Amino acid sequence: MSSCCSPACSSVLSAPADLRKRERRALSDSKNAEQLKELEASMEIKEKKYSLIAQLKLTGGVNERDCLHAIFKKLFSNRLMSRMNLNGTNERIAFTNSNLYDIVLECVRESFPKFSDQEYKSRVGNFLKNAPSRKDGSISDESINLSQ
Repeated sequence: MSSCCSPACSSVLSAPADLRKRERRALSDSKNAEQLKELEASMEIKEKKYSLIAQLKLTGGVNERDCLHAIFKKLFSNRLMSRMNLNGTNERIAFTNSNLYDIVLECVRESFPKFSDQEYKSRVGNFLKNAPSRKDGSISDESINLSQ
């Protein structure tokens, strides 16, 4: 597995264990929409972004699909994914407009370099589309806007 070239990434990886625990907690905290907004905003801070990338790159999987699904399950609950789609149509959260869209792609490509943009977009779209049918994936009437 190749390593990130950024000095910020290196410093985060060598950070004290309590910092890494807080960053891991950020993964589970993005289970609801408000926390997703906070996580999205925190990606503007390079150290936090590189820390998240470093953690997600360790996820792995037997193939691209498995890796992508494992990363999504770390980041989002089924309930939240059921309120998302690629483009934000029907008052849903637009995943392609988020910083996390590129971060997840980068992390999957770490293990599977030939994973194309089109295949990624298709797999993400299908995974989000099927979220309501998975356990705890019922859609609520509440709408969300990440740009607020």
